[in-house]
Amino acid sequence: VLSDDGSRMTIAGQTVTELNILCDLDPWKAEGNIALEPGLHSITIDYFQFEKRNRLELEYSVNGGEKRKVTPAMLFHGKSE
Repeated sequence: VLSDDGSRMTIAGQTVTELNILCDLDPWKAEGNIALEPGLHSITIDYFQFEKRNRLELEYSVNGGEKRKVTPAMLFHGKSE
């Protein structure tokens, strides 16, 4: 996760990254990892925007491979259970 203020990413109920900062300039990066079985998994992103600039980017890699950006086409909004 790359964000210029606070953010938290939770996948399948587990917090994977968390940034608890306020930043007026360049964004900060937080990295984490989680083992997932094949299939769909819920992702929750909590994002805090303070005053200036706004930025939130997500990247992923598989087994430590090349990092790729998460695009909107990779996500969908389903019903909560």
